[in-house]
Amino acid sequence: IEDAAALPVLGEMPACYDIPGIPYHFQITSWYCGPSSLQMMMDYHGEEVGQHNIADVADDVVGMGTYRDDMRRAAHFSGMSVAVQDPALQGYVQRKLGYACGDASILSNPRQKLKNTIYAQYPVFVLTWFSGTHTAGHYRVVKGYDDSLDVFIMHDPWYAGGLCGPDLIIDQTFFVDDLWDYSGHWGMVVSPWILTPAVENSISVGDTFTVDLQVYYPGPTRFGSQYPCSNCEATIGLSPGLGLAGGSPTVTLPDMDSNDTTDVSWDVVAVGPEGEWGMSFQAQGIVTASSGAYPTYSDSIGGHAYETVNVGSALIAGWNPEERLTSDIGSSQTCIPGGRAMAIDGDGAVHIVWADTRDDTCEIYYRKKAEGAWDPEVRLTYEPSYSFEPCIAVGPDGGLHVAWVDWRDGNQEIYYKSGDGLGTWSADERVTSYAEIDCYPTLAVVDTAVFLAWESRLGGAYRTAAVMFAYRTASGWMAPVDVDASPARDSYRPSLAPGPDGLLHLVYERQTANAPDENEKIVYKSWDGMLWSLRTGLSADTSFSRNAAIAVGRDSTIHVVWHDGDNVNTDIFYVMYDGSAWQPVEQIVTGGFETATPSVAADGLGRVHVAWADHRHGETEIYSMTGDGGEWGDETRITRSAGASILPTVAADLAGNVSIVWTDLRHGHADLYYIEAEPSTHVPDGDIAAEGPRIVYLGRPYPMPFTSEARLSFTLAEPAEISLEVFDVTGRLVRTLKGGTYPAGTHSTAWDGRDESGGAAAPGVYFVRCACAADYHVRRAVLIK
Repeated sequence: IEDAAALPVLGEMPACYDIPGIPYHFQITSWYCGPSSLQMMMDYHGEEVGQHNIADVADDVVGMGTYRDDMRRAAHFSGMSVAVQDPALQGYVQRKLGYACGDASILSNPRQKLKNTIYAQYPVFVLTWFSGTHTAGHYRVVKGYDDSLDVFIMHDPWYAGGLCGPDLIIDQTFFVDDLWDYSGHWGMVVSPWILTPAVENSISVGDTFTVDLQVYYPGPTRFGSQYPCSNCEATIGLSPGLGLAGGSPTVTLPDMDSNDTTDVSWDVVAVGPEGEWGMSFQAQGIVTASSGAYPTYSDSIGGHAYETVNVGSALIAGWNPEERLTSDIGSSQTCIPGGRAMAIDGDGAVHIVWADTRDDTCEIYYRKKAEGAWDPEVRLTYEPSYSFEPCIAVGPDGGLHVAWVDWRDGNQEIYYKSGDGLGTWSADERVTSYAEIDCYPTLAVVDTAVFLAWESRLGGAYRTAAVMFAYRTASGWMAPVDVDASPARDSYRPSLAPGPDGLLHLVYERQTANAPDENEKIVYKSWDGMLWSLRTGLSADTSFSRNAAIAVGRDSTIHVVWHDGDNVNTDIFYVMYDGSAWQPVEQIVTGGFETATPSVAADGLGRVHVAWADHRHGETEIYSMTGDGGEWGDETRITRSAGASILPTVAADLAGNVSIVWTDLRHGHADLYYIEAEPSTHVPDGDIAAEGPRIVYLGRPYPMPFTSEARLSFTLAEPAEISLEVFDVTGRLVRTLKGGTYPAGTHSTAWDGRDESGGAAAPGVYFVRCACAADYHVRRAVLIK
């Protein structure tokens, strides 16, 4: 199959592009490369279907694999059909409606046409040689390219050895002319039908308004005009505040081939009362085709959408209007929430970093919002290579710290740079120098010390991934250490946070056994400046627990969130350490739909804020929720866009200001969007000052541990009478360092390791407490000799 349409002009495409948000899955058997690759495609578009079910539909042969036409049939599979290997399976449990699917052998200029398809937001399922030795065929998902490195970027489901794993890069010529030649450059795209509803913004009770729906049967260039559908129809569902003004909720559509578009509309009346009311949409048609395992089959394929209408109100209660931060051609992408793409400093200024492909490559950008206004963007990297997955942290002195993944050295390494918050940035520093693939960095700053954790793909036969840790001193970065150091367990996706007591807190995913079909659970560790604690398991190992994020309150409470699933749906889980013990795990978001990538932040008012990506409306949207460690408020839907909204980062400061930034695909390419809560919704009883004078920050004793003197600093929000004291582990007062009334601002002192009598204190652990009438902070100090 070959198309005659002209290719886009090369200048219209960036030299580097990677489709954001495509999940990665290992193949759970040595021959499940096809089912696992299709699982990634389905998971990207909606529900995550289990590999065993996909294999049952695709007539997978044990030890051998799956034919490509049967993989296409597995994408079409719906509730109208029965799996050839499992008669009890009638449609996938997770999704009864099949996917649109197109497949083609690209006969001319396959390299450029593959890039065109990727840039049109379609990952491509390909059949290739496994390696250059040409010993076996293998399925992969191609999702990006980088012309500056002359590579394609793909998810390979194999789990050991060289050409495998997420974000794998392969030389373009080698891939196209050697590996992909195995199948004659055959590829396949998979997508639900794309439904785009449109409705008026301002509606009053009693108004009759028109709801338009555009229905697109996806079939990008060279995959179009395939697998025609008959009996096509579209249906609208209305919540109680809305009603049809006439006609039927189900409307017949014309027959459609892939790449066809049609429009339909309904007249709806706002019955009331005022509020936000929902509308659901489904469009579908029947496709008839055949494959090796199915001489003929018929399936219902289509898609869903959900839209809300505000009757009498157009804003999200408690939130300011959202802001679009980027609009250039290309992709603007945040990192996974555990890394944090945003931070708020002590003055309430917001700092955001992201990866951006606008400059014919992928570079790191930064932007600041202070006193209600955004400063111009700052481009942080200028290398002809792929830089992505940036994270940011702000130090107590207002200094900025950024880490990211960078390809400039011909391998996927971690880089770092710092800024003073006033516009001056340091040179790039390379943190890792190994043959491994490094990814998913996360930062924490305590006083002037910078700490970094990341995932390293080791490439070994028995252990393929590890969480690594390093910290920066005046002389540079210390040698990385393996945090988990278990030879038989992989560990993934760390999230790091500082505590007010000087401890570092870390969560990450850890396999329960060394096999890709085993579950992962979330584990926790802390670091006291010298040693890592033993592991604490936070989640059960009966399902997959992924994408953990951590935050620590100023009272040293620890908050951890993650998403957890069992191949039917994924839910958001939360657990808190209250200062004495880990509390029971809570399932805070559930409902039989897919939720993913939660982010968490703790403010200075004792509250915790969570944001996540949510698929309950047929399109991925951002939701948020706030709790106080005991009770949770209502869920708030943040986005209502026609494209997916993914990868949120939530941040909060001591005054209770809360912001969310995310990647948004509503305009056909990835943009950065931002929203912040109305300040009045985050002030208990309307007045923080009513609580009395407040300490903004007690700095960590430095150095830590110390031998002769530990320097200390504390910051007051307003004039206050304070006491700065040292206690031993039994609670006995050892030394009073400061006492009296001090003006607002930052004040410094030191502890020389002596007690009240002037004698030398014994080596050990001590606690420094800064207290005023309505507040106190505590820091740990370790004295050694």
